[in-house]
Amino acid sequence: MTTKKRAHASHRGQTVSDEYKEWVFSHMPAVGRLLDALDAGSTPTFLDIMSALSQMVAFLTECDQKEGCMSTTFFLMSGKRCRFCS
Repeated sequence: MTTKKRAHASHRGQTVSDEYKEWVFSHMPAVGRLLDALDAGSTPTFLDIMSALSQMVAFLTECDQKEGCMSTTFFLMSGKRCRFCS
């Protein structure tokens, strides 16, 4: 039995703007460090990946509460729904 080798096409790297990198580092520094390590070609450790994932989950599940009338029983949410806050 013979196998044929497939030719792999070369891929260009994707570049992101400096503003996006600054935003990622300001909101999720572990994710920024992980992405920089991956861009440099190094292999991240398990702890690097888990810390980046935990920061992403924490960022995406934070409540987006409106300022103001807090006399109601539940918090007023502005679009994001958090089942733990209501």
